This record gives sequence, structure tokens and C-alpha cells, in this order.
Amino acid sequence: LLPALCGLAAQQQRASVSIAVPSGKATESGQKPPPWEVTDTFTPSVSVDTVSALDGPHLVQSFLSGVSQDRVILHKSLTDGFETAVTLADPQAFKAIVTQISAHFAALRATSASISSALATNGFRDASVLVGEIDSSEQKRLDKVLALLEVRMQVVRAQFEGDAELKTKVARISQEIDEISEEINSSMSELRAEAADMDME
Repeated sequence: LLPALCGLAAQQQRASVSIAVPSGKATESGQKPPPWEVTDTFTPSVSVDTVSALDGPHLVQSFLSGVSQDRVILHKSLTDGFETAVTLADPQAFKAIVTQISAHFAALRATSASISSALATNGFRDASVLVGEIDSSEQKRLDKVLALLEVRMQVVRAQFEGDAELKTKVARISQEIDEISEEINSSMSELRAEAADMDME
């Protein structure tokens, strides 16, 4: 799933969100630990509070190197969380990590909107529009990724890999994700060109 995203995320050393499985030892009160728990040590690279102090080039950089890379990390967490939930044979574990990660994605959208607004205010309309377009495409991609993982979870629950209808859905959604990713990459290239023009001004 999303090999380009996951490949980038593998290079990141920052903490993120995961499903942890306790050691299995009983607590001091004698109670058994839960079969799993969501651990969350993710910290965004840039927040809404820091955007107002940045100029045009640094606003674009905060989006490309901050918000976009944070999304890479969260997508990797989402995929890893799914695999762990499958190993645990517990769909509830996956639902829990989706809830946690979705909150982080929502915060990133707010930061992106703030960056786009600040760019427009500072006269960088083209860059502002591109950030908005990328953000919209990123939300579409996230929705598709979640839909894909839900179908894959249905396959796991059915314990039947040969279901033709589910396989067709997986292939269709995967293709849609690839198409959205191509749109995002194209817009990212345009945004980098805009950043280069800002540096020359």
C-alpha cells in the first residue's frame, strides 16, 4: 500500500502512532493487561500557531518539509496499524488507531489551511492555490486509503482471499489511489517551482 509513501516514512526516525501489545504480565492488582493499546507519541513538525511568523518561502517549506512529511509518517502508521490488527485478529484495534490517526490528519488540514491563507495574505496567490489543491487531494487519498483498508479487513474477516468481488474492489480503489497520488506529485512539483521563484525575488 502506497509504497512511495511508506518508503519515505521508513527513513523517518520520529515517533508516531502504533498498536502496542503488552508483555502479558499481570498488573500488581492481579489484573491481566489489555490485549493491545494505542500508543501515540506523534508530534507535528509545524502547527497553526507557528505559521503567522513565517514569510512566503518558509511557508511553502513548512508545507513541503513539515505537513507533507508528517502525512507520510501517519500513512505509514496507518498501514502498520492495519497489519498489527490483522495479526491480532481484532478489527477493534484497527478502528482505534484509525480514530487516533484521523485526529492528527485533521490537525494537519487545519495547519495547511493556515499556510494557504498566509500565502494569500502575503501576495503568493499561486502558491496558496496549490497548497489548497494538494490538501484537497490529500483528503481524497486518505479517504480512499481508509476505504481500501476496510475492504482488506473484510477479506480477513471472511478468511477467503478468493472473493472475486472484494478483489475487484481492492484493485479499483488501489488504482484510484495511484491516480490521486500522481495528481499530488504533479502539484508538489509546481509548488516547488513556486518556492524557487520566491527565493529568486
